[in-house]
Amino acid sequence: DYSHVTAISNTADAVRAGTWNSSANAGYSGNSIYAATGALTTIDYYCNVPTNGIYEIYVFTVVSGNRATNAPYVCFDACGNVVTNSVNQTLAANTRWTKLADVLLAPGRQRVAQLSNLGVVGSQLVSADAVMISMASARVRLRQLENLLKINLEPAFRRTARLYEDKVATQAEWEVARSQYESALQDVESAKEAVEGAVYLVQSARASQKEMKEQLARTNILSPMDGIVTKLSVELGERVVGTIQMAGTEMIRIADLTRMEVRVDVSESDVVRIKNGDSVKVEVDAYPGQKFSGLVREIANSSNASALPGTGGADQVTNFLVKISLLGDNQSPAEPKDQARTASTSMGAQRFLFRPGMSASAEITTRRVQAAVSVPINAVAVRDGEGQATDPESEGTSTGKNEDQQNTGNEEIDEVVFVRSGNKVLLRKVTTGIQDDKHIQILRGLRSGEEVVTAPYSAVSRDLRDGRVVKVVDRDQLFSGEE
Repeated sequence: DYSHVTAISNTADAVRAGTWNSSANAGYSGNSIYAATGALTTIDYYCNVPTNGIYEIYVFTVVSGNRATNAPYVCFDACGNVVTNSVNQTLAANTRWTKLADVLLAPGRQRVAQLSNLGVVGSQLVSADAVMISMASARVRLRQLENLLKINLEPAFRRTARLYEDKVATQAEWEVARSQYESALQDVESAKEAVEGAVYLVQSARASQKEMKEQLARTNILSPMDGIVTKLSVELGERVVGTIQMAGTEMIRIADLTRMEVRVDVSESDVVRIKNGDSVKVEVDAYPGQKFSGLVREIANSSNASALPGTGGADQVTNFLVKISLLGDNQSPAEPKDQARTASTSMGAQRFLFRPGMSASAEITTRRVQAAVSVPINAVAVRDGEGQATDPESEGTSTGKNEDQQNTGNEEIDEVVFVRSGNKVLLRKVTTGIQDDKHIQILRGLRSGEEVVTAPYSAVSRDLRDGRVVKVVDRDQLFSGEE
């Protein structure tokens, strides 16, 4: 067996906090101490633990009529668990040693218990005195029982059995001896099971300690990447959620500002022409007139449909998210007047061109053609097989076709341009290729150097006919109303 007592006079191992007063009541060794209610007062008890094991923790109770009826104790084990208990310091039956708990302790100087005045009310006083830890080994008890059986009970039983056979001992004496012997055998077997159970208990406690250490190590939250804190959602002292059953709380958002990406929505009609690696020109609202280079990095496989504004959800537009990686390191070049200041700043305070949340638009190049013949998009119109405009709002309603002829849907639709020839225009059927938001490629039907009509759009799309006389004017006179 092993026991260790921390006396109240040992201030190195009985560490006091708050106001403690000397008492006239005798304790374990010398007088005890006491504390009144009010400001929090504590005393922490430390003991030298020789080895791993299950220990009993006792407190030496000093009883008095004005003491606390619920003196609160907290016991600590090697796994970080706590066991709370309270002692009535007014009951005479609690005098001397009072057991608080059974805990697992690890070798070394350990804090095993704490006494405070927390929860004690009124004029009650809290007495404090010695604390003891005791290790009653299951193997020690087993050896004691085996020795008792071997030295005393078994020889006595054999002797009584021989006397009973010789008709010297009575039946009652023999039955008593047999009962004591069998009871001792059961105690030995029970002690063996207790030893085995203690082994498993220690193994379980060590597993719990290992788990607690792993959980403690995980409380150091490490960022999976280097970067700059762009958002701090939780301040010091606030509570967060981090359990298996519930979603965790976002505490810090970290971004690598040296590698930025742009996320744009692309319509379903255009996304089929985009592929990873396509070059992109990005315009950022914060830098008007500037274009930045990028590459398509990721194209969403599923759409994100949203309702059109003002339709009440009846009409939807289907877009696909496209992620674009910006080229470069996102470093903002120092202006001459800022060079001295920039040189003296740290890496954490360096300037970046782009920041998360900025608005941008992108122009994705899906195909390139060299030396192409192209015209402005406004120069290309559509006409039916007779050269009439197909726009239902055009003047073509007076072309002589009846309603049934106009709605047959079987007439051929051609793409055309109007080529200038002197003071007239000639309708020319063309075949178009790729286009951007301003120009369209002409594959057939037009030669390089020919002049085409580009404006006004109403004339190109509806009014112009083959052979019609036109007048070429400057762009600023085009919509002035002059003939």
